[in-house]
This record gives sequence, structure tokens and C-alpha cells, in this order.
Amino acid sequence: MTLATHGVVGSLVAQSLAWNPFLAIPIAFLSHFVLDAIPHWDYQLHSVSGDYNDSMTWKFSYGVSFISDCLKVGIDFIIGVGLSLVAFKILGQELSWVGWLGLLVAVFPDFFHFIYSHFPNKAINLLQRFHKFVHSKRRIEGSPVFGISLQGLLIFGFVVVFSFIL
Repeated sequence: MTLATHGVVGSLVAQSLAWNPFLAIPIAFLSHFVLDAIPHWDYQLHSVSGDYNDSMTWKFSYGVSFISDCLKVGIDFIIGVGLSLVAFKILGQELSWVGWLGLLVAVFPDFFHFIYSHFPNKAINLLQRFHKFVHSKRRIEGSPVFGISLQGLLIFGFVVVFSFIL
């Protein structure tokens, strides 16, 4: 899944449980793994070497491709923030601090791919192994327009469902 999808869903989940941040934040974090268990499309990171399907083996090369990947990931994250703000505007709410934190923790597991590639340790190794285990082995192939459209529909579905909860 893209960071945008993870971020929007994490903010919706956390906001719906804002009355108990100690429950909301871990569930928003876990929403990442639930979404990754669904077959989905992902954009490729060109600065990654190793087995691309096994993030435990990823190594990053630094250069133009890394800068391009950082821009891609950064734009993806910013789109997630923007879509979250739009979703909450549509729902007639403001994003609370719990919702913002839910957005952030929902994207953390993908950030840990980068951290683990540089600083492997037992704690992150356990998280990476779990992430790899739950991640769908089936990828949806197709153009970026197709993949992004599918995730847009998924986000729309979550906004509709949470409109009854929030």
C-alpha cells in the first residue's frame, strides 16, 4: 500500500477511538499490517538492491535514484496528509491530535525498512519479520494510474464506513 492509504486509514482509525489514545494509537499502527495483508499495487523504489520482494535484504544505494525515491515517498506522505484533511473536512470534523498521531504511526512500519537496512537489531528484526509474514505475497500488477485508482477506491470505502462511526 502507499503511505497515503496507510496514513488516511490510520487517521480514521485513531480518530474513531480518540476517547482512548492508549487504544487508538496501537490500533492505528496495526492497521498498517491489516492493509498490507490485502493484495495491492506498490510503486517501485529504484535505489533498493537485494531481493525486492524481501525487505529484510534491502540495501539502499545513494545517488540520483535515492533522491528520486525520497521525493516519491515524501510526496506520497504529503498526499496522505492532504487526503486525511479532506476526508475529515467531508466528515465535518477537525483532525484531532490523536488522529494526527494515528496517521504518523500507521506509516511507521514502512519507514522501518529503511532503518533496518542501516541499523539491524533484534527489536526491528522482529517487526520486519512480522511485516514480511503478514504482507500479501500477491501484488497487483498494472500501471500507476490503475494501482493508485484502486487505493483511492479503498480510501473512499474507509471514509464511507467511518462516516457512520465518527
